[in-house]
Amino acid sequence: METADTPRAEARPVGIYIVVALLVLRALQLIGSLLQGSAFEVVDWLGTVSFIPPYPVGTPVGIVVRIMVAIFLVTTLAAIVGMLRHERWGWTLAIVTTGLILALNLGWWFSGEPRYLGMAVNAIGVLYLNQRDVRIVFEEPVDSEDVEP
Repeated sequence: METADTPRAEARPVGIYIVVALLVLRALQLIGSLLQGSAFEVVDWLGTVSFIPPYPVGTPVGIVVRIMVAIFLVTTLAAIVGMLRHERWGWTLAIVTTGLILALNLGWWFSGEPRYLGMAVNAIGVLYLNQRDVRIVFEEPVDSEDVEP
C-alpha cells in the first residue's frame, strides 16, 4: 500500500520531464527522418540530424532504414506514454532504445559521420534515466508481507 511518504506517491522528479522532453525531441527527429524530402525545410533538417543518415527512398537499404526508423518511432512514443504513467516498462523501453541509438551514434562517429546532436541527446537521456530519484519512481514496490524478518 502506498502512503504519502513513499517515493511513488510524490511528485514526478524533474529528471522524468527532461527524459520525456528528450524522447519527444527524438520522436521529432525520427518523424523528420521518415518525411525527408518533403516541402518543409524544418522536417528536412530534423531528418539530417537523426541517428541514421538519409538513404535513397527506392533502394532496398532505404526501405529497411525506413522500417527501422518507424519501429524506433513507435517504441519511443510508447516509452513517452510509459514514462508519464510511471510504468516500469516505459523506463525499460526508454533506457533500451536510448542505449541502442547511442550505440548507433557512436558507430557513425567511428565511421567518420558523427551525429553530435543525437549523441548529446542520448547521452543526457542515459544520465537522467539512471539518476536515483528517477529510478525510484519506476521500481516495483516491495510488499511488506513478502519480506521475511
